[in-house]
Parts: sequence; structure tokens; C-alpha cells
Amino acid sequence: MKKLTFALIICLFSSCQLFEPKPESEKFYCKHNGKAWRPEKNSTSLGTNLKAEWNKKGKFNILAYQYPEYVWMLLKVDSGGIKIGKYDLSNDITNSVGNYSYDYRVSNNEVTISKSGFVNITKVENKQVSGTFEFTTHSNIQNKDYKITKGQFNNLYYSEF
Repeated sequence: MKKLTFALIICLFSSCQLFEPKPESEKFYCKHNGKAWRPEKNSTSLGTNLKAEWNKKGKFNILAYQYPEYVWMLLKVDSGGIKIGKYDLSNDITNSVGNYSYDYRVSNNEVTISKSGFVNITKVENKQVSGTFEFTTHSNIQNKDYKITKGQFNNLYYSEF
């Protein structure tokens, strides 16, 4: 019992989480190389470093920051609007892609582009979108793969321009 009490006290003072929030209760969530990853909270109207935009010319993007990293998905969509369905991610920036940056603060920042993956939009209603995603990128500088898995966005408001 003493060990459990000590562990709980250490955990409370070190900001660890015994019970992680359920991903479906969050606006944006994914796993980055197996670890929980979510955008940081801030004082914007969304309350996070998270934004979604639909360009009426046929581009939809979701961008999430967790200092100093970001996850970004850019989908080539119909100019008539965002549709429910699966969008394959590739490494061709003229199509739908996923991006990951491990440190956007540095001048030689490498933005890694998806080798493969998908975004599955499951709901579009009242300028809100929900879905799931995953993709893999590779850093040539770090010589390392980055796996973004179990991703989801839930009732994420998007702006139009």
C-alpha cells in the first residue's frame, strides 16, 4: 500500500496521467510512433493549436501543433464541398498528402511527406467534420520513420475561404 501511495504522489507532482482522456472526446488525437499526441491548448477561440480550412478551389487542410512539432493533412477535395469518404495519402503534393514536422523552429526544418496513408471522413455537418487518419513519413535528415496512427478528429469546425 505504501508503494502505491508513493507512486500516486509522484505521479501527481510530475503531471503524469493515470487515466488518459478518451480520444473520441477530443477534437484531435493521434499516436505518434506509439505515444499519445494532441495539439497544445492555447487562448484561441478553438482553445488549441488546431485549425481546419476548406478552400473552395478544392483543398481541405487540418493543421495541429504541439510545440515544436506539427501534424498536417492536405486533402484534394471536390470544389463543391467536403465529402464523406476515404482519401488516400501519397507523397505527391499535387494530390492528398500527410505531413509531419519534428521541429518547425529550426531554419533547416524538414517537413516529412507521407509515403502512404489515408484520411477517412465519416461526417460532414454544419461546417464540422469528423474522421480518422493514419500515415507514415520518413525523415532523410534523421534517417527515421514517423508513424502517425489511430488518428481522429471529432466535430472539428472548419472555416471556408
